[in-house]
Amino acid sequence: MDNAYIGDLIVQTDGTKIVGIIKTSLVDILTPYLTEQAISTLNTMPNILSLKSLDEIGIAIIFNPQRLDIELTVNNTLKKTHALYMGLDGIPKNYSSPTAWNLQNALNASSTTDNDSNHRHSIELNGGFNLGGVEGINGIYALYVDQSDNSTNVYRGSSYLFIDKPEKPWRLSLGDITSNYSGHLSSLNLGGVNWRSSYSELQPYKTLRTSASQTFELQQSAEVEIFVNNSRAARTNLPPGRYDLNNLPLTSGSNEIRLEVTYISGETETLFFTQFYNNELLKPGITEYSLSIGVASDFSQDQYSYDSDPIMTGYIEHGLNDSWTLGGNVLTHKEGQIAGLSVINGNRFGNIGLRLSSALYQNESDFDNGWAASIDYSQQVWGSSDYPNLRLSLETLNQFTSTPWYEESYVTEDSIRLDYTWNIWDGLDWSISSSWVDRAALYIDMEGGRDVTIDSYLSLRFNSFYIQTGAIHQSSNQNKDETIGYINVDYYFNHLSSGHRLTTSYNSRNKSYRAEVSRNANDYVGEFGYSLSGEHYELYDRANARLNYNANRWRGELNGDWRSNTSGDNSWAGRATLSSSITVSEQGWGIHRSSIGPQAIVKAHPTLGSSAIEIGNGAAGNVQAIAYSNHSNIIRLTQAHDINAVTYTSHDAPLGYDLGPGRVDIRPGSLTTHIIEIGSDASRTLIGTLLYPDGSPVSLFRGQITAPNGESKILFTNRAGRFALEGMSSGLYHIDINGYRGEVTIADDAPILIYLQKPLILSNKEEEI
Repeated sequence: MDNAYIGDLIVQTDGTKIVGIIKTSLVDILTPYLTEQAISTLNTMPNILSLKSLDEIGIAIIFNPQRLDIELTVNNTLKKTHALYMGLDGIPKNYSSPTAWNLQNALNASSTTDNDSNHRHSIELNGGFNLGGVEGINGIYALYVDQSDNSTNVYRGSSYLFIDKPEKPWRLSLGDITSNYSGHLSSLNLGGVNWRSSYSELQPYKTLRTSASQTFELQQSAEVEIFVNNSRAARTNLPPGRYDLNNLPLTSGSNEIRLEVTYISGETETLFFTQFYNNELLKPGITEYSLSIGVASDFSQDQYSYDSDPIMTGYIEHGLNDSWTLGGNVLTHKEGQIAGLSVINGNRFGNIGLRLSSALYQNESDFDNGWAASIDYSQQVWGSSDYPNLRLSLETLNQFTSTPWYEESYVTEDSIRLDYTWNIWDGLDWSISSSWVDRAALYIDMEGGRDVTIDSYLSLRFNSFYIQTGAIHQSSNQNKDETIGYINVDYYFNHLSSGHRLTTSYNSRNKSYRAEVSRNANDYVGEFGYSLSGEHYELYDRANARLNYNANRWRGELNGDWRSNTSGDNSWAGRATLSSSITVSEQGWGIHRSSIGPQAIVKAHPTLGSSAIEIGNGAAGNVQAIAYSNHSNIIRLTQAHDINAVTYTSHDAPLGYDLGPGRVDIRPGSLTTHIIEIGSDASRTLIGTLLYPDGSPVSLFRGQITAPNGESKILFTNRAGRFALEGMSSGLYHIDINGYRGEVTIADDAPILIYLQKPLILSNKEEEI
């Protein structure tokens, strides 16, 4: 065994692998980072530490014999507290250098026909651009063209400009904006300007709190599956536009809502919502705020419309300490002003939120003022499974509205909502969800009354079954009391190796049956997906078939839908869709199938010839995109303002070609484009042997080799003096190792893989070479 240095660490090696670590060197390195108890444990161990013994106490060491370096990972339980970033949850490295500008356009073309010979063709153009990099100007725009048998309609979607300041962090937006909700104020769609803190977008590595929004927007047509309390409620196809959860078929009193969104371009997204107000604490020192000025906008059917009266709305919330979060909000319009306060306290008894709002009106209605008060409570109580399982909300509204310009939005009501879930054991829960609402009739044509809903059910999950059984009681002034028992049964079978999935379900409340066999087309080149489904309801039957395919630069889909009513009416409709994208920048362009967002243009160096560069390696050899030297490709960076790891490889590169590390880490802005070039002129691999002047091998030493441009590489020999170096270009190189020097010349026409036929004889540094 021989001792060797790797940095300041002394290791024992047999020439090919690390056999042991000298304890004193490891303790010296780790003392600033480990707890006293961890260092004490190390000191009691033998002087020579094996890798296995270190792994058993939480210190993992991986040795790379080619580069002669190690990767050392320490379990979090061994680390000193001060080794963590102080409340920042890990700050990523500096932003990567983007192109000076880029223009992105995602195009979706579709054609639809039905049994009545109605034909419709549509084109959706979703675009974005960046000028000036991370803190430059960004833009989002959308344009839609619909052509039917009788007319052609051209209209736009949401379009806006924005500037990010990630270190602050805030975002300034101009155009079609959405204000944030706070207190009793609703989220509003406006044409105007918005200035707000943007932790979730600009500092995603920070943990603040779970935030919920009650509105969402689709820039593309999408299929949306709606799950309520983990039970599939509906699937619907929605055109581009803004949507409020109140417009969706949600169950009264439900509190957990999940939307699985599959866009026409193939991108998927999962959205989570809650019907309860968010009463989670901000971290101490964190301030969230939003200020919006503009006019109310409405995006319905195929056009935007704007009100003429200006609105100003905003809020601010501040994490005072570990137990208190304070906030205020305001809205002003010519027909009314609203001001509110919010207080959240967290203690060992749970989180308690108090919201108070007062309103003054200057309209022609009978109401001069109004007010609202709410108390929200959440806590982990007996039966919890690591989340608040008891939530209670008490609210009273007196002639109150958050939109005083809408005449019929004023409400006087009292309400109580209660949710509790008992996790009996893993896979078995009991839940009760209830609501009580007493509403007054403020208008002549408005009905007041009291509505009570109590839903109690057991949820059982085992193997591939999900069974929910319970009873729901409903009563109101308009309808008689009613109590209904129900059972919902879902069965899932996933064939993991092929991706095929079988789903069946039964819902006793609406007497429906459903079965589907499917395969999801993951975001990989050559992936295909399909689904065949059938549904039975009391009034109709429905069947659907879908087939989609991901090529390298486009995505296609065929969809057919058939429906039969109990009255005997049958109908069908079919749709074909083709999606692709193009990105242009001053440093390159590419046709691809990625959506709008941060991206990387991957170029293959001309020395790679016709070799294919496979980008984004997935499981089982799948890749997200393929680039060639004569045509770049583009890969979506999934997380703006955080680290994205882009992996690449090539199976047909020239023998011995140095592709580099196989991974590039990029931290992009919101819409920035970055360049990754694979390969270079320094693509040769050099293999040879180093000997001392007396002919003995330069055995197990670390040195360096210096290129003509002054750059140096680490050189390491084995017992026989053999070495291998990647990333070599032509020119004269100088070798320095163990006090000796040598030279090697690589010709301009040298092959990719170079074997030195004769050993390289070194000389003393003091001697002339």
